[in-house]
Amino acid sequence: MTEDIKKSEKSKRKLSIIDHNDKMASEKNGWVSKNQFYYNEHWKYLNFLVSENSDILDIGCGTGKDLSKLKTKSAVGIDISQKMLDVAKKDFPNLEFLQGDAEKSEIFKKLNRRFDFILMTDLVGELEDCQKTFENLHTVCNEKTRIIVSYYSKYWEQFIKFAEWLGLKMPQNEQNWLSINDIENILNLAGYEVITKVPPTLHTPLMSGSNAISGIVIVGAIIIASNANGLLSTILSVFAVILATINVVGGFMVTDRMLAMFKKSKSKE
Repeated sequence: MTEDIKKSEKSKRKLSIIDHNDKMASEKNGWVSKNQFYYNEHWKYLNFLVSENSDILDIGCGTGKDLSKLKTKSAVGIDISQKMLDVAKKDFPNLEFLQGDAEKSEIFKKLNRRFDFILMTDLVGELEDCQKTFENLHTVCNEKTRIIVSYYSKYWEQFIKFAEWLGLKMPQNEQNWLSINDIENILNLAGYEVITKVPPTLHTPLMSGSNAISGIVIVGAIIIASNANGLLSTILSVFAVILATINVVGGFMVTDRMLAMFKKSKSKE
């Protein structure tokens, strides 16, 4: 089942997004492989949030990688780019993929089913009417459905652009940058209750990479301190060890705080 996307009904920005995604379809999996560390952490995080054997809907599924990494009961992926879906269908023939515009209610009405989890990874920045999109999801939600919205923080904007310029990240269209509070307010207006939100400083797979780098700094600083010839070199090396240690310990504390946000409270017997 597919939904025909009529270009005459699309805005100039949305047509640009479709055209860009079509062009990137053949390269998307290559970019995923190039940034394997990031995506491995992203998939671990999704598996932490999503219960096994659940019915899952992935909106903006791209080439279907996220769905393929989850232990699902059933899974459906929706994307506005037919070429992205062509790659997804070829790589994961056991999963269901449909072409559709999340800002139009028709695709959700055609599904005629409810899902346990709805994923929206890096999608809200490309939407023109976020509230309308969330309102459309009521058609495929039940009273226990969890919507997981994953999105870049505004603080990462310049870093992301720089990574694109260096050729380290797949190019993307201009985004509508929304803060975590913006998204929460839109969800409330659309009739949803926000159960848990993770601050941008917590929700980043790069945190473990930062801790690893700090660990290397500690080892290097200790080696330099043990071979320092002058007082100043010794003081600077010790200072570097202290700062890197604080960063590593702080990173683990923040990670523990993040995981605590999602721990299920024990039911009283």
